[in-house]
Amino acid sequence: MNHMKKELPVRGFLMHLSHYDPLWTREDWRRKYPFDLKLGMDLIDEMSRSGLNTLIVDCEDAIRFKSHPEIARSYTEPTGLLEKIFKHAAARNIEIIPKLNFSQSSFYGHNEWMYPHNKWDDKKDIFDSEEYWKIAFELIDDILEIGQTKKFHIGMDEDNDRSHRLFKDAINILCAGLAKRNIRTIMWRDSRTDPRGEGFTEKHNYAESRIPKDIIPIIWKYDEAGNPATIKHIIENGFELWGATGETASKDVVSRWRKSLLKYGGRGLILTKWIPCHEINRKSLMDIIKQLGPLL
Repeated sequence: MNHMKKELPVRGFLMHLSHYDPLWTREDWRRKYPFDLKLGMDLIDEMSRSGLNTLIVDCEDAIRFKSHPEIARSYTEPTGLLEKIFKHAAARNIEIIPKLNFSQSSFYGHNEWMYPHNKWDDKKDIFDSEEYWKIAFELIDDILEIGQTKKFHIGMDEDNDRSHRLFKDAINILCAGLAKRNIRTIMWRDSRTDPRGEGFTEKHNYAESRIPKDIIPIIWKYDEAGNPATIKHIIENGFELWGATGETASKDVVSRWRKSLLKYGGRGLILTKWIPCHEINRKSLMDIIKQLGPLL
C-alpha cells in the first residue's frame, strides 16, 4: 500500500527584492532594509531542503533596467544580483518566476516602482497608452535577458484605477506580449469580499471569461484557506489555479488550503511574508519555509 503524501506539483515561495504597498512606503522599508543577497541565497537553500520547487521573485526597482536606467533608486543593484539568484535556484532545480506588478492603484501604489513611467511621462498622461505598454515590455525584456524563465508574474491585484474593461484589456495585452516571447502569464486573482476589496474581486470576475485560459491565477488568503467554492469555480472554468498563503498562516491553514486545492484540481501553493528580505527578518523568513514548506 502506498502511504506517500500526495504533493501539489507547484510548491513555492515569493521572495521580495523590492515591493510597493502603503506599509512598505510609510515605513520606508525599501531604503532602510534593501535586499540581502546572502539571506536570499540561504532562503533558496532552505527551500530545497523543505521540498519547495518554485521561486517567485518580486523584482520591481531592486535591479537596474538596461532599457530604462532612470527607474533606479538609491537601493537599486546591478542586474548581476538577479542573475546570481537565477543561477543559485537553477542549481537546486527550483524554477524561477520573475514578477513585476502592472496593477494601477492610487491607493496601494503597486505600480509606483515604474515611476516616472507609471502614469505620467514628460508631463504627458501615458496611462495604459501605447507608449506605456512599449516601456512595460522593454522592462520585461530586460529581465528575460538575465535568466531563462517559462512563466512571468504580472501582479494585477488591488487595481482600483482601471475600469473593468481597461483591466481586462491590460491583462490581455500583457498575456499576448508574453505569449509572443513563449512565456506563460501568472497573475494575482483577488477574491476579497470586504468593502474595499469587493471592487477588485468584481473586476476579476468580469475579466474571467474575457482572458485566455492558459493564464495561471493565484488566489491569496493568509489567515484562513481560500474559499472552496471560489477554488472550484475557477478550476471548473478552465484555469490552472494556485493559492498563496503564509503571512499569518498556521499549519492548519496550510493543511486546509492544500486539501481544497487537491480536491478540486488546484496545482500549486505559494508561501510568502510581505516583509523585506533583510537580515533583521532572517528568522521569520526562514521559519515560514522550514515550518510550512514541508506541508505543501
